[in-house]
Amino acid sequence: MPVLSLSPPDQRALRALLAAEPDAGASVPWALERVVELVPCDRVDVTVLAGDGAVVDEHALRVAGGPAGRGGSGADGGELLAVFDQGDGGAVRLRLSRRDHPFSERDRALLHLVAPVLERLLRERSATRAPTTLTVTERRVLQQVAAGLSNAGIAERLFVAPSTVRKHLEHSYRKLGVTSRMAALASLGGLDATAMDPRERPVETR
Repeated sequence: MPVLSLSPPDQRALRALLAAEPDAGASVPWALERVVELVPCDRVDVTVLAGDGAVVDEHALRVAGGPAGRGGSGADGGELLAVFDQGDGGAVRLRLSRRDHPFSERDRALLHLVAPVLERLLRERSATRAPTTLTVTERRVLQQVAAGLSNAGIAERLFVAPSTVRKHLEHSYRKLGVTSRMAALASLGGLDATAMDPRERPVETR
């Protein structure tokens, strides 16, 4: 691993990252801007995994003015991958991508340097959030429930069988520690549609 010499901007980004606190109300990449300052890239993908490997949440951060945006060499790009344990069997997978040139050993060393900080932030954030073990599909089903749809209506909208909807609801109830549709919605704050990921908002029909 190379000896790291940090520039003043690198030092500022590192200090900001060390001082960061988990934010239960923010999306996962809330502190990744600091990582991008240390390890320039064009895109950051974050995947939150449950203990069984199911995808709980996904985020993509496209970086304006990244290496490709500043004019690259046209060479093959590269990726850096890090996986952070969440302490509950789950994990967060972080992938940094460049389109025009591969990551250097210095880039890898910098990501390795900040990995313990990121792991702490992500783990503490997970502990302070509302339940995050619901899969994307389970949340979509509950969002349709919040919109007033029956199991049959949800099945039609999501292009699945009614039995599949029932199974997703059963899994959601077990994870949330509830036994009814209304209790599930209450435990998640009613699933206000204005706060949803746009991809997951119920589609209005007339």
